[in-house]
Amino acid sequence: AAQNKSGIAAFYFADCVAGAGGEENLAQAADWYAKSAAYGFSFALTALADMYMHGRGVAKDPDRAVVLCRQVANMGSPPAQTQLGMYYLTGDTTVRNPEKAARWFKEAAQLNYPEAQYLLGRQLNDGNGIKKDETAARFWLESAASNGYEKAYLHTARLYCGRNAQWVNQGLKAEYLAKSYLWLSAGLKRVNSAPEQKEMAAMLAIVESAMPKAWKPDLDKQI
Repeated sequence: AAQNKSGIAAFYFADCVAGAGGEENLAQAADWYAKSAAYGFSFALTALADMYMHGRGVAKDPDRAVVLCRQVANMGSPPAQTQLGMYYLTGDTTVRNPEKAARWFKEAAQLNYPEAQYLLGRQLNDGNGIKKDETAARFWLESAASNGYEKAYLHTARLYCGRNAQWVNQGLKAEYLAKSYLWLSAGLKRVNSAPEQKEMAAMLAIVESAMPKAWKPDLDKQI
């Protein structure tokens, strides 16, 4: 099918070849990703971009990786926008630009793409190359958690009750106390990471000790 110029078939064939490993196969995969894009499956450019970013099967060329990925991002593809954001945030040092990273994460986040919502929330919360904004960070992390993005649960809960719930004993306002309970409880049902489970369980115990028991039935329904 790939030889008959099916773009999607060429993309999947390139995936198969790349999965076999070895420089020769990687070079062949890069060639088929390029053909896939030429046959009309533009998303293949994101796979080719990754090969240029890391020098796999082709000569390393971070600038070309950005150009290729941006072509797909400009078409409104949230995965490509998120990938481009990651290039600007953690890619080769020659192309890093945290402000551009946040801009592309926001493009994808506004299209309701959970991974981008999470990454934008983390960047805003950490102030990583951009102005720290806890309110915006809370909004985007909570959006990601609402979309079931596993990594977002603990970080969302921390923004409401503080890391290790250190704010609870200082008198947390009712909304934050309820939100802490919601996201910690939901996270314990969804998150598979043992260290995160342990931290959330410890935080939840503190939150429950401070939260009025009469709230629990209604909050449990929301969970």
